[in-house]
Amino acid sequence: MREAAPRPGKNSTAARLAILEALARGDVRPALEALGSGDDRTRATALGALAKAGALDARHVEASMADPSHRVRRAYAEILATDTRWPLDALHADPIDSVVETACWAAGEQGLG
Repeated sequence: MREAAPRPGKNSTAARLAILEALARGDVRPALEALGSGDDRTRATALGALAKAGALDARHVEASMADPSHRVRRAYAEILATDTRWPLDALHADPIDSVVETACWAAGEQGLG
């Protein structure tokens, strides 16, 4: 099953860069705001930034697991390789192979595989 996704433009690249620059300053507000972005790459970047900052919470996890974009679900799976606080099982049944593969890798990194 393939998902159609818009190609990222200059605005989404700028948004992702702004998230990372703010994170470097210790500011997670742009990442929190970007979780509502229409661009899946921006949402995935925001999710990773929140995880790196230790600001990921249950609301973000639930939203990322249910995100329509495989990029966001895969970013969540990548986070789970080092953050064992959140559930991993649901991603093993994802319809997108790359999400399942990343979830399996994360399980191995956690020592579960």
